[in-house]
Amino acid sequence: MARGWQRIEYLNPGEMRAFHQRFRRMARFYADENIEPVLIEILRDLAFDITSAREAGMSHRDDTDHYAYARQQGRRLLSHDQDSLNDRRFPLPQHPGVVVLDIQPLTRDIISDAFYLLRAVVRPYRGFWRGAKILIHKNLEMTIRMRSFDGRAKSNRFRLGGRVAQGWVT
Repeated sequence: MARGWQRIEYLNPGEMRAFHQRFRRMARFYADENIEPVLIEILRDLAFDITSAREAGMSHRDDTDHYAYARQQGRRLLSHDQDSLNDRRFPLPQHPGVVVLDIQPLTRDIISDAFYLLRAVVRPYRGFWRGAKILIHKNLEMTIRMRSFDGRAKSNRFRLGGRVAQGWVT
């Protein structure tokens, strides 16, 4: 098999129904203080269940406090801070999940692409992404780190090329 981006084969309709029945629950988010208020408002306009650090009384707190609060509330931590991806400080399976938005500069197109991924891939499948660390890059790319079924930590890269799902094959 060739290295590089390859089209992801979709599940057949029966497999997709089973996946939806097992994992379809909307994810809830907690935005740390690195997330701009305008992004929180856009997500709310898109019907995301999201609480901000300011609303939770968590302003000017350490990353570990934000992580602990998100975990306690059963919310996926949303941040720009890539320190949240550190597995030693924030172990993989011990939280509802982390999503880091690496989308600077904030332009309309970049925000649109990042939120498309959040809306289409992350938000609808709360159970499937539990404990995962998701880094959303510009240009509809994302890196997902999570425990596989055999318990090992595994990272995968995905993107939407022309709104077609692709995975990076090495």
